[in-house]
Amino acid sequence: MLSNHFAKFTKNNKLNLNKPMGAIVVGKLGKTHGLKGWIRLYSFTDPPEQIFSYPLCFDNNEALEIESWKQQQNHWLIKPTTIDTIDDAQELVNKEIFTDRSNFPEIEDGSYYWHDLAGCDIIDEDGNPMGTVSHVTNYGAHDILCVNFNQKEHMIPYVKEHVLSVDIPNKTITVQWKYI
Repeated sequence: MLSNHFAKFTKNNKLNLNKPMGAIVVGKLGKTHGLKGWIRLYSFTDPPEQIFSYPLCFDNNEALEIESWKQQQNHWLIKPTTIDTIDDAQELVNKEIFTDRSNFPEIEDGSYYWHDLAGCDIIDEDGNPMGTVSHVTNYGAHDILCVNFNQKEHMIPYVKEHVLSVDIPNKTITVQWKYI
């Protein structure tokens, strides 16, 4: 079972090799809003407001302190404490937001954070390689492993009928799937 309460690793939330050590992308800033330094924040956490419970930083480890926030449609509007003009906010557009992995609570055995599955090798029941997990997504019914194999992306439903075992220390997921 995947944890559906905290940071998810999605296609828009790919690994950034320049990120602070141990940091996980939990959101991204969008375009500016108004003239007084407000900016859109797209949260990759579940629930989305969970992002405000973490200490946040940019990829250079500079802290992101938020003076206030409000929800607007499918994103949040935030007012960073050190940003007071649209010009200052413009410098933050499209920046990824990180928190340290140690801020995430422990999850029960058999549950995994999406970012823990990224980079895992997929093998079938006979041990044959089937690719590598690039990211995990969800279109509503269940989580989906997005797997790169032979320069193509394949999707494997993350359900017990198909995912037989997950070995995070060895970065291996065994599946019963014949469509690759």
